[in-house]
Amino acid sequence: MKCFVFFLISQPLIYLIQQPFASDNLLQLYYGKWFIITLLTFPGGILAFFIKRKEIWSALILAVAGVFLGVTGIGRFLNAAFEGNVSFIVDGLFFAAVAVLLGFIFCDGKKRVLYLSIVLASMIGFGGYTICDNASSGTYEYDIEHEGKWSMQVGTYDRVNVAFIDDDTFTIEHGRKGSGDITVCNEEGDVIRYIITVKGGEVTVTESK
Repeated sequence: MKCFVFFLISQPLIYLIQQPFASDNLLQLYYGKWFIITLLTFPGGILAFFIKRKEIWSALILAVAGVFLGVTGIGRFLNAAFEGNVSFIVDGLFFAAVAVLLGFIFCDGKKRVLYLSIVLASMIGFGGYTICDNASSGTYEYDIEHEGKWSMQVGTYDRVNVAFIDDDTFTIEHGRKGSGDITVCNEEGDVIRYIITVKGGEVTVTESK
């Protein structure tokens, strides 16, 4: 009930305070989803209550939160380190530290070992994935091999970003994997669709008319 009342009051207040500084209707855009999350504080609070029992399954319940915090933290820390963003480096370290500290606060003995093993293994695994993803990220430049001035008409992307740098060249910012397609057109009405696939950091672009 405490969790429910807290979120029931705090979330509308946050949106109402931010609304004068935003161009969109924040309550309409976001609060529907947040209200559902607020209702989920009932089952979430019941599960969290059992953490205090200090049983093996209590450590497993706590590990769900620990993995979420730890993976979020290590992801933010490593991404920020690659980008040189100091504020998010600190932010990521805070999340990761909280994930570890929860095990010392709520667990002891074998339960603590179980909790920390799950959380640290998740953080190491996700950290390795994030390093590989960033190491394989980059920018790929593609030249349209057709005459005329071209512009992007429509595009759909999954973990890739596409931008034109002039009339016949576009760049693809990508991670380790991703996909997408863009449709370009020229002044004469010619249309070309480019299909973009990224696998293992390697970019493949094919075209179809």
